[in-house]
Amino acid sequence: MKKISLYSFITLSLVMLAACSTTSNSGNTSAKENSSSATTTKKTKSASTSQEDVINELKSIFDPNGNSKDFNIKVDKDVKDEAFPNGHTVITASIKGDTAAGTKEMMAAFDNKTATEEDKQILQGFRQTIADIAQKLPDDTTTIAFSYEASPNEYRVIAHSGKTKDIIPTTVK
Repeated sequence: MKKISLYSFITLSLVMLAACSTTSNSGNTSAKENSSSATTTKKTKSASTSQEDVINELKSIFDPNGNSKDFNIKVDKDVKDEAFPNGHTVITASIKGDTAAGTKEMMAAFDNKTATEEDKQILQGFRQTIADIAQKLPDDTTTIAFSYEASPNEYRVIAHSGKTKDIIPTTVK
């Protein structure tokens, strides 16, 4: 039952994101058809997207009521890793408890190589959602990670993208 409700929540979130993206894209098409000043305006607007705007979008998708104790966003600055040896900012959206139960079960199916086509679509949806939001990041060195609590105080990242590349590919095989 929890898995079904989680899948429903995820599907609803993805549909909402797709609807927003479709609306946004149709606006972009007409902006391109209009004068170059409209295109310049679009570029200026996207360049002014702040980290706070991105965090608010993550909250609106994964915690629309703003009252979940199982959803958290953390911002880590100056994180050094293979992709960014000089350091970068990581915005991590994480779920735990009952909210993470369905995701934990789904990822166990991937680990055991028993994932269904539906599991693959859901995971790809998570990753694509994070990748789409990452396109709005204010710079090329900030990334967004999505994780779930695999065991107490231990989190597993299942989606990770930056503005210019996906650290974890969105395609699920």
